[in-house]
Amino acid sequence: MPRCLLLAGLAVVMIAGSFGCGEDEPTDPPSDPSGEIMPMEVDNRWDYQVHVYPETGSPYGYTDSIVINGLDTTDNVVSFVANGNDRFRSRSNGLWYLPASGGDWSLLFKYPVVINETWVTGGAGEARVRLLSKSADVSTPNGDYSCYKYVREYLYSSRGAEYIYLVPRIGIVRYEYWDSTNTRVGELGLLTDLYLAP
Repeated sequence: MPRCLLLAGLAVVMIAGSFGCGEDEPTDPPSDPSGEIMPMEVDNRWDYQVHVYPETGSPYGYTDSIVINGLDTTDNVVSFVANGNDRFRSRSNGLWYLPASGGDWSLLFKYPVVINETWVTGGAGEARVRLLSKSADVSTPNGDYSCYKYVREYLYSSRGAEYIYLVPRIGIVRYEYWDSTNTRVGELGLLTDLYLAP
């Protein structure tokens, strides 16, 4: 069960607004399926050490992974399947996401992107995503990285902000889910191991 929690948490980034009129998927032809922002190749794997800091009770931890375990060529467009049936597409403007539960494709991480560039994601415009930095320094058990730092802020709920630290062509190396008051980290994930298919 913990293995699916990271992807489920990342998927929550998109699922809440995936029902309805999401941002239209770009009509340009598919870009290189290996993409630039997050390498989408079958068997790519990111392992994480996750720390949870509940409001009450003791902190605890677990390990989790994102694994690209297949391809989908529906509509003659390559999509990568991760941890079950969630779909990802690397396009010329970033990484797109379609939850296993259905809905519309949504732009998860814009790339290329400029600092403070903002876009609304999810159906009915339920969250705003913004690039805060292109050089956020992050230390993980897997090494030190200079990252793109994205923030997702919910527009119509009391959920806390989510910060994703991503290295182009490597993937997510750190993520933080803040509590509903945005005063403390509720969950922190750090990259421990990485396997990118040759």
